[in-house]
Amino acid sequence: MGYVEINHAKYDVAWISYCFLARLTGEKGKPSYTEEELKETITIEWHAPKDAIELIERNKAESNGMVFKKESYLTALRECFK
Repeated sequence: MGYVEINHAKYDVAWISYCFLARLTGEKGKPSYTEEELKETITIEWHAPKDAIELIERNKAESNGMVFKKESYLTALRECFK
C-alpha cells in the first residue's frame, strides 16, 4: 500500500511506518509471536478499515512520538480509502 515517513527534529522523532492492505481468506488464525515480541507485549488485532480508523481516532496519544504515529496511521488509512 505504501509508507509514511516522519522526521521531526524538534522532538527527536524519526521513523518509517509501512502500511499493507490485506484481505482475509478463510478463518482468522491465531498469531504466533517471537520471544522478542512477547517481551514487548506486542499484540495483533484484525479490524475492518473503518473500525480501525475509529479506534485510532479515539486513542489518546500520551507522548509526542505517539501523536506523530497516530497521525501517520490515520493519514495512511484515510488515503487508502479515498
